[in-house]
This record gives sequence, structure tokens and C-alpha cells, in this order.
Amino acid sequence: SALRKRFVSALNDRFPLTDKGDLEWILGVKVSRDRSKITLDLSHELYVRDLMQRFGSLLDGLTKRFDSPVDNTVRLSSDQSPAIGSPEHESMAAHHDDYMSLVGAFLWLSNVSRPELSFISSQLARFVSNPGRAHYTAALRVLLYLDGSSKRTLHFAPKPSLGFQVY
Repeated sequence: SALRKRFVSALNDRFPLTDKGDLEWILGVKVSRDRSKITLDLSHELYVRDLMQRFGSLLDGLTKRFDSPVDNTVRLSSDQSPAIGSPEHESMAAHHDDYMSLVGAFLWLSNVSRPELSFISSQLARFVSNPGRAHYTAALRVLLYLDGSSKRTLHFAPKPSLGFQVY
């Protein structure tokens, strides 16, 4: 605590600041520390709850839980994007803004605290300009996955068997 006080004081000499104690939230991410176990958890539970409140109506009563955000049997490709002017393109136009918002949210989550979303969010991002029904269905699956795993955190803890490593 003495080192922390000296650091905050030195920082305050250069940049005016207000010390609000231990970090609890940053950029919508809940930060939890257990100093005795030297662990750190990052949680986006509130962000996922907000996503569900905003986009839950898109699920139209679907409640299935998934243990993975990706359906390994489905391959997403540009062949599944509808031709411009086709009836499918017109029907998907109503979902375009929601699709883009969902993909943006998935990208944000994958970059901050949910790395298991990295692959599917990058795949879905390839089709934001013209998503097809298969892409939209895959995005809804990710939303269902998040609903069922909203309490999952990114957990950092030391492994004594590895020793100290710096990369």
C-alpha cells in the first residue's frame, strides 16, 4: 500500500487525478481481484444482459443452451449471401442493422473478455454487408450461447509450476 500511495502521489504531481481506490469497472468490464490468491477476473455479464435486453426479442422464444458459440456442422460462405434484389435479400434487409450490431458486440466481447468468440465473430464479420439466413442464424446462436454463459469470466491466475515468464 505504501508503494501504491507513492505511485499515485507521483502520478498526481504530473497529471491531476482523483484516487477512487481499487479498480472495479473499466470500459464496461467488471474487474474482480482476489489479492490473497493473486487472481484477476474480467466479466462482461452486465454487457451480455444489456445485449439480451436489446436483442432478446430476435430469439422469438428460443431458449436452447449451447456449450459452444459455433455449430461445427455449418460452414459460412459468401454463397449463402442473397443476390441483390432477390426476395431473400429483401427479407434479410429488415435484419441487417441488428446483424451488424450483434457482430460488433461479439467482436468487442472477443477482444476484451471472451476469446472463445474470436473465430465466430470474425467469420460473421465477413458478411456484414450482405448477410444471408445462415449467417443470421449463426449470429442468433452466438447470442443464445452468451445468454447461457453470461456469468463466465476471463480468469487470470498464476501457475506456480511454470515459474515467472515474460513475453
